[in-house]
Amino acid sequence: MEAVAIIIILASIGAGLFGLINLVKPLGLLRIRRRRYAAAVVGGSVFAFFCGALLGAASQPGGLNTGIERAEKENGARGGAAAAPAEKTAPKEAPPQGVTQVEFNAVWGAAKVVMSRCDTPLRRAGEIVGTGDVYATYPAVQRAEEDCNQAMMLMSDIEPPKSAKGDVRRAIIEARDACSTTAFIKADAMKKLGLVVNGDTRPSAFADAKAELERGQLSNLHCLAKFAAAAEAAGVTLPEFDQKESEPAA
Repeated sequence: MEAVAIIIILASIGAGLFGLINLVKPLGLLRIRRRRYAAAVVGGSVFAFFCGALLGAASQPGGLNTGIERAEKENGARGGAAAAPAEKTAPKEAPPQGVTQVEFNAVWGAAKVVMSRCDTPLRRAGEIVGTGDVYATYPAVQRAEEDCNQAMMLMSDIEPPKSAKGDVRRAIIEARDACSTTAFIKADAMKKLGLVVNGDTRPSAFADAKAELERGQLSNLHCLAKFAAAAEAAGVTLPEFDQKESEPAA
């Protein structure tokens, strides 16, 4: 069958050339004097060529279906080879990394160091107030006021870690600001206490100083609570709470 197909293809090529020549210039010797007959010969030769090609494909092992399947597989293989480099070169997104325990401890440690610059002179002033020596108490109270005001400004300079994003960053900033407010309240308490020590004996002045001192103590808890909330938002633990949880029950 393959030999028959080859004969048909060769014959169609010859007939096509014959018809094409007569289509350009009809040859009386070949008894084809009209171009429409020549065009019919050309069309018939084209049809015969395709029939021979189909007959040859059918004579192959597996017939036409095998040839079609083979072509589809080759196209699929070429498409896969072209897609493979694109998959290899596609950049992979790095998984988001949050605030680590070490980074959070660094921020909380810095806040405690700054707050100690206010609390230490404040406790010293309280001890001197207990002696009843107004001449020693007044400069100690003034020193505590200045140091707490300085601590308030230093607290505002503490920045969250670069890894802190979104809600975690906002929570750390809120905690920092809460501790900064605590230092301001303590400075204001020392200012009002200094007025009393300096001779303002009005009951209202004493009451204001006492109320501001109590407010400073409550603000300490607010500062701690805000940092605990920031730790929870970051998925870490406030060191003080972690130590308390690790202590054995009595």
